[in-house]
Amino acid sequence: MTPGVADDLSAEERQLLAECSRRQQEIAARKSPPKWQAWAVRDWEDAREYGPRYLPSGWFTGGRELLPEKFRVRFLRAVRGLAARGLLTPTRTGNRLTHVKLTAEGQRVAAELAPDG
Repeated sequence: MTPGVADDLSAEERQLLAECSRRQQEIAARKSPPKWQAWAVRDWEDAREYGPRYLPSGWFTGGRELLPEKFRVRFLRAVRGLAARGLLTPTRTGNRLTHVKLTAEGQRVAAELAPDG
């Protein structure tokens, strides 16, 4: 790992790296849906190209509740911080963050931060 990268990461950045890595592995393992399911095919292609859909309430609360605003902002700052370090690529539609994908360096850092890494 690049010296000091892991030491400089906030708790939210570490959580985001771990969750994004887990979701990207799930996407990579998923088979293509049947072609007649046009919407599912498009969603599958988008996920493979741009990474998982960014849904912090679903990611960090188990989908049971809305994420309090202060935590939503912390994770948004984590996305910006990881992108600035070259560990993550955010995709936006207009001003809205829609997908996040780890770069090769981000995947490497996430693997090293993993409990079994």
